[in-house]
Amino acid sequence: MEINVGSSSSDVRSIELRRKLHLRVKMADTASLRELGKKLKTVQQLTLVRRYGNILRLMEVNVQEDAITALAQYYDSPLRCFTFQDFQVAPTLEEFEQILDLPLEGQQPYRPMEHHASLPTIANVLRIHPAELQQAYQERHQNRGFTRDFLERHMHNLVEKEHWETFMDVLALTIYGIVLFPRHDNFVDLAAIDVFLASYVFKRPSEIKCPIADLLRFQIGQKNGQEWANHLASLNEGHIGWHTPWQQSTAIIYHCGNYPNVPLMGTRGCINYNPIMGQRQLAYPMMGPPAEELLVPFVVYYEDGNFTELIQKARNAWAIIV
Repeated sequence: MEINVGSSSSDVRSIELRRKLHLRVKMADTASLRELGKKLKTVQQLTLVRRYGNILRLMEVNVQEDAITALAQYYDSPLRCFTFQDFQVAPTLEEFEQILDLPLEGQQPYRPMEHHASLPTIANVLRIHPAELQQAYQERHQNRGFTRDFLERHMHNLVEKEHWETFMDVLALTIYGIVLFPRHDNFVDLAAIDVFLASYVFKRPSEIKCPIADLLRFQIGQKNGQEWANHLASLNEGHIGWHTPWQQSTAIIYHCGNYPNVPLMGTRGCINYNPIMGQRQLAYPMMGPPAEELLVPFVVYYEDGNFTELIQKARNAWAIIV
């Protein structure tokens, strides 16, 4: 899906702007990670992509805080989508797998375990003696993990020794914790490490054509907060291109197991995802409003302590995908 940004903000005098949700957007400082990534040769960068997807190129995308704040005003929490004047859009698994070049076919998404990875397991990945890793082990706000400084120092040592295989793994792990699954500033916690370890396998080159290069070429003009508010308030269906050139036709995951929708498990909780709300983005027509029973919401936070049975149910549901 892409949006024609050329003319949607021409006249917003009759449009009611949304001003109700106040956000504090925190952007990760990726400068040092980008510089570390540049130490890899082209062949090594391709190897990292095969293993972990396009996480290096993802850090080059220009993210505008004002755009995120303006977009958040349109989030429809019960439906898990963004509702505008006369259309709705939703984040979809299929779009994420194409943007990151991480196909789901033949695999299953992250499913949390009831315990974190052990220090010896992490030490084996980082190629650090467990005793040294134990000394670097820290706790922040009841979350244990490792500082960004520690991991970056280790990467610089790996560069000096030309241990590129381990360097790629440590760089990917750090990006997972700082960019993709952050919890505290400049800190990689065990939950993010668990997600990384779930993907710690060599992935064959996929047939997916990564669109991040397209995202970089399609540089959206810089706007301030008011301009973004006006722009989004004036959007209508006529501004939407429902199928992008890079997007491949793919089968949609509609529901898992006995769930009417899809349970997505993250590092902090489990939430439902409604694929039917995004099927138009994947070149499938919407023939009418979805049935209410397909949109039953649920949220489970692991910290509540009552997640074991529900998360086990969600984990098992991914064995039956429709």
